[in-house]
Amino acid sequence: MDENLRNFTRLPLIFLLISIPAQFALTADYTWNGGGDGTSWNNVLNWGALSFPDDAGDRATINMVAAVDMNVANLTIGELTINTANATVTLNGNMTLDNTTWSGNIIIGSAGANTGTLDVNSRTLTIDSNLTVNTGGTLDAAAGGSAVSLQGNWNNIGTFNPGANTVTFNGAGAIQNAETFNNVNITVGARTYAVAGALTVSNNLDLSGGSLTCTAGTLTVSNALTLSGGDLTVNGVSLSVTNNFTINNALSAYSGSGNVTITTGDLVVSNGSAA
Repeated sequence: MDENLRNFTRLPLIFLLISIPAQFALTADYTWNGGGDGTSWNNVLNWGALSFPDDAGDRATINMVAAVDMNVANLTIGELTINTANATVTLNGNMTLDNTTWSGNIIIGSAGANTGTLDVNSRTLTIDSNLTVNTGGTLDAAAGGSAVSLQGNWNNIGTFNPGANTVTFNGAGAIQNAETFNNVNITVGARTYAVAGALTVSNNLDLSGGSLTCTAGTLTVSNALTLSGGDLTVNGVSLSVTNNFTINNALSAYSGSGNVTITTGDLVVSNGSAA
């Protein structure tokens, strides 16, 4: 066959391969078996596969006793489930749960109360969808510099160790159970809290965008509450702030029908509104 003709006949195949839409990208399920060194995320033998989960199209499940070192500098996968007693994943790089192909969820512990632990370990955990920590599960963000960012629902009936770090909410969703955070920053999206019990921020709560609406329980901020671009609504909910409650952005508003207690600081409205 003439060489020019041979090259021409290859073109449709090449064009097809490079023009596959993203929604038809390859997906893969990985289940940890520890058959390699028993610890390294990037050891393919630990997944019993020719590769390891490292793409938005990959879903990873750890359902056996293991101490997994997530040793990839910046890892993106589509879903992670840790649902076995004494299974621990420690981040030694940043992890993103991407919802392009899979759910973008992270599930720690199973509905059957099996334990599991994810240790953020001074890294950044970014979740494009929902976080579920079931009974017996632990999300440990206590190490200095740990950061958690979430777009969807925060559902914790297990254990969350916030340390002295910050949780950022950057999408619409609910805080579905009573919870204690250290710092909270809400940047975009409508965030709701509608369950009996205490929503506690042990240090600072900053709404730089989006909104927080509380319709049940109590909201306690043990340091400063700042509306610097977002809105806060508390309907029939007691709000307690230890230091200053500041509204300093014309786009921000506070409205409420419950009691507001400011222990040692001031209510400062330099812009925006309070009603």
